[in-house]
Amino acid sequence: KVGLRLKVYGVATNLNQLENLQSRHGMDVKTLAHAAERIDKTKHLELTTFHSMISAAGAPPMEDFINSLLYTAKIYFELKKQYPTLSKFNIGGGIPAIGFTDFDHQYFFKKLFSGIKDLAKNYKLNEPEIQFEMGTPVAKEAGMVIYKVVNRKVNSIGKRWAMLDGSLMEDFPDMKVVNDKTFPFWAVNDLNRTTESYTLGD
Repeated sequence: KVGLRLKVYGVATNLNQLENLQSRHGMDVKTLAHAAERIDKTKHLELTTFHSMISAAGAPPMEDFINSLLYTAKIYFELKKQYPTLSKFNIGGGIPAIGFTDFDHQYFFKKLFSGIKDLAKNYKLNEPEIQFEMGTPVAKEAGMVIYKVVNRKVNSIGKRWAMLDGSLMEDFPDMKVVNDKTFPFWAVNDLNRTTESYTLGD
């Protein structure tokens, strides 16, 4: 069982826009169709998955995000007409994490799923299994580093410092790789105490 990745990395709602997008991964529509044909003629291979990545990390406007996915879903259905084994519509790049943005997840899913359902009806084909890859907008919330405050001090100008038992310099590159994302620091204990402002150091 194998999949094919469409060359899309950004907003595209027509073929001209799609062909003008730059991406180091994936195939254009013509090349993808040729690859699907070759897979179909290979006895030990079965085409099951179509991958489309608009890139939620690039924070496209909601309507552009949905419409671009629906446009690539049309390409999925055109391919499925010829190759019935195609059954999975895989969306890469993830979506913004719940609770950390004002992204309207309910609206997004409702419009995307209803749009794909309508396409399936129009093409007289089964609805695909829709898969989401995590992507940086979600995966960035999955990791954490726990530090212990080993000392507190106030310098000569009254600035308060909390000294940590870990190295911010070692962990900082991991934070920086995910550009323009917020990494909050939370207290693990003493949450019932009044908060005070500290500068963290190691």
